[in-house]
Amino acid sequence: EALEAERREAAPALELVIRDADGTVIRRVPAPAEKGFHRVAWDLRHPYQGSIETPDNWQGLPPKGFLVAPGEYSAELVLEENGETRALAGPVSFAVERLYEGALAGAPMAEVHAFWQAVAAVEGQLSAARYALDDAVETVEAMQTALAKTPAAPGELDARLHDLRQRLYELDQGLNGHRSKQAIGADEVHRVGNWLSHAKMGVSSSSYGPTPAHRQSLAYAREALAPLREQLNGILETELPALRAALLEAGAPWSTGQVVPAGE
Repeated sequence: EALEAERREAAPALELVIRDADGTVIRRVPAPAEKGFHRVAWDLRHPYQGSIETPDNWQGLPPKGFLVAPGEYSAELVLEENGETRALAGPVSFAVERLYEGALAGAPMAEVHAFWQAVAAVEGQLSAARYALDDAVETVEAMQTALAKTPAAPGELDARLHDLRQRLYELDQGLNGHRSKQAIGADEVHRVGNWLSHAKMGVSSSSYGPTPAHRQSLAYAREALAPLREQLNGILETELPALRAALLEAGAPWSTGQVVPAGE
């Protein structure tokens, strides 16, 4: 039992916990839990709000969140061990300041930060929708394989799966663009990702603030994403579970996402 308990034991973890002036946790920065002297730096950014599956960029760097607003912050070194946490050092207070004022008057910092957060929220929704759609497509493909091994004549379930697959294709086009046009470099530009990219790229490395064009792009992205998200959630929450149940009832073999079937 002692050996098994040791096998299950998680390694100790150190984190630098960043809080704002109100005590709200802004970031948890991993720190080396090893012997010796180590330096841990916070990049003055919020955590990335997109899917945790988002890969590194072409430079091999992980995705980044938006900058925090100038103000008072604190850092505390926390140890997590065996499911319990305790502070090792801090909290230490410090100020985040704007480096300089630009030649042109920008928007108030509170307004800039609010826009950053709005962009991050839509970016998180779009990222989640894309990965959820990929998972739904894989699930339907698995269901198709299971259906082919079901002791039942082709009919209603085949039609339901076909209809669902076609609607997933439509959602993919809404979220990611026209695949056939992209293959020949003729993709349309007015889609969710393009509008969001315009809003993000214009403000992600600047504290000047959004222009009317950036605000309009974010509004377009939010408006276009809303019905797609609603349709996708309906499929994930209602249609896929119903199809899983129907397949099991028809005698289909188990596939990923289904409950463990009962015995005789």
